Amino acid sequence: RGAAAAEAAGGEAWRLEAVRARAEELWWKEWKPEELTGEDVLGSAERRLPEFTTATQAEKFKEQQQSIASLREWIYSKKEEQVELYTPAGPSWFPAGQATSVPRLPGVWYVHERHQKEGGRPAPWMFFNASTGKYYRSSQCDEGKWIQTGTPHSPVAHDVAVSHASICLPAAGGRKDDLAVALSELARTGTALKFPLPFLDKPAALYLLFDGLRGSNVGAEFCAKRFHSHLLPRLSARPTDFEDHELLAIITDAVEALDAALLESSARYSGCGFALALLVGRRLVVGTL
Repeated sequence: RGAAAAEAAGGEAWRLEAVRARAEELWWKEWKPEELTGEDVLGSAERRLPEFTTATQAEKFKEQQQSIASLREWIYSKKEEQVELYTPAGPSWFPAGQATSVPRLPGVWYVHERHQKEGGRPAPWMFFNASTGKYYRSSQCDEGKWIQTGTPHSPVAHDVAVSHASICLPAAGGRKDDLAVALSELARTGTALKFPLPFLDKPAALYLLFDGLRGSNVGAEFCAKRFHSHLLPRLSARPTDFEDHELLAIITDAVEALDAALLESSARYSGCGFALALLVGRRLVVGTL
């Protein structure tokens, strides 16, 4: 019996190791376009989700008048729509006003707004139906339409104290080749730059150290001034919680975008190395390049 048990345990360990190896292989695999199409590949989940357009309360009233036979029937259906059974997850939700265009579905609606890049005016970014408990975001495939999405993350303020300091000594000729960037209040920085991070755990901070190469600080200064502009939009793009591997992927994408921008700039012949530390709640991501 002992030998059989050991053999079974060994088999389980082997299968688990095979799954891990396969997961590692798929994580680093670069898919070709022809591998992502064909009869055995399903359409994306977003394309299969139903899409909804928006309408104001006045527009909905006109539509309901055309579809409902009597005023009494409309009043009865209207009362059914106003049943509020759920509360939205996360901060900064507001009840949708009468003039706010909401998805063409019955229910009590809440809206989460963001400032637009052009003009700076707030515009709906997500909707929450308090009658059904479902969330909706803008469709990436068809502008002006909304699709159901996952539950946003309720941010947690962890009891973590962060202290930081930096010093960069000049080179022999007085040139400052090394640069440090400390964004100890990453959420405030994101809000100021119109990339809010309301669903990110706290504390949230970003620390960077850039080291100029080839006897020049041009590349280090270029990257020090721009890395956050590549990272913040990616952190701000979704309201749900990030898995560890997703944080690593976001940082990798931001580094690759910064590298592409550096290669297209006049600082491309300088270059730099850098170290990064991203703190999100109780998680700390550290990397060097």
